Amino acid sequence: MCGLTQTKFNLFQKTCNFSSHYIANENTFASDLAIEALDTLLKNDVLSKEELDVIFLATHTPDFFAPQTSSIIHKKLNLNKKTICIDTTAFCSGFLQTLMQAFLMLDNPNIHKIVILTSLVKSKKIDIKNDKISYLTHSDCACAILIEKSQDTSQKTFFSQNIYSQYALEETLPLNAYNTNFNEYLYINNGLFFDFASKNYPEFFDDFFEYFDIDKTQIANFFFHTPNEFFLQKMLENLCLNNFPCFHQVFRTYGDCKISNLPIELCLYKQNDKIGTASQKKGGGE
Repeated sequence: MCGLTQTKFNLFQKTCNFSSHYIANENTFASDLAIEALDTLLKNDVLSKEELDVIFLATHTPDFFAPQTSSIIHKKLNLNKKTICIDTTAFCSGFLQTLMQAFLMLDNPNIHKIVILTSLVKSKKIDIKNDKISYLTHSDCACAILIEKSQDTSQKTFFSQNIYSQYALEETLPLNAYNTNFNEYLYINNGLFFDFASKNYPEFFDDFFEYFDIDKTQIANFFFHTPNEFFLQKMLENLCLNNFPCFHQVFRTYGDCKISNLPIELCLYKQNDKIGTASQKKGGGE
């Protein structure tokens, strides 16, 4: 626990408002977690191997530079040889970016079922001595999400994204790959990230609803990808989402799951909704 006594760690948990976090052991990697997630879908008859057309693996902690990690998953689960395997190097926005790619592929008349795998063992690339908070609030984890073609053609999905590449080497500092001139550990400039999101996201958020002509009051629930409770509260204040329903439990339950935050959030919402205990966080603002 990064040199903290149990008492100090319990105080840290209480202050940050999370109950647990999960760290993969030294012999467990992104493929192992992803295999467990996908195998759960298969064992519970959510889909069969023969039905699976595509698997996307979204991660920035692959087992190797080569071969691609989704091919390793394919091999170990003995998937159908016709199943397409695609790795995407993805960070926090990786789930939504991969979801967009999955929707585009479903336009192909021969593709009907796609599984998005989000898997991360970021703990192996965190500098525990100098970045204790990131390590203690992070959880290594994986999710498997089935996306399939709908027969209801009236359903619509909206996607928008802005890229600010001028900050590409500043917000996330370079992590060594074939270019070994930078960092052995992953560092995020959290101050830059927070300031940038606070200034730019509200305009992007409002433009999204205006462009697609969507009434915010008709949204049943908002889900935000945020690294912690503090960031979420500040974001809600900046967006002026006063009394808008916003479901947020993943951090309090598992800590920061990074690329898997939104999939887990949706699962928790579904589980709580079934037993009638879905809790919602109300946003403040003027």
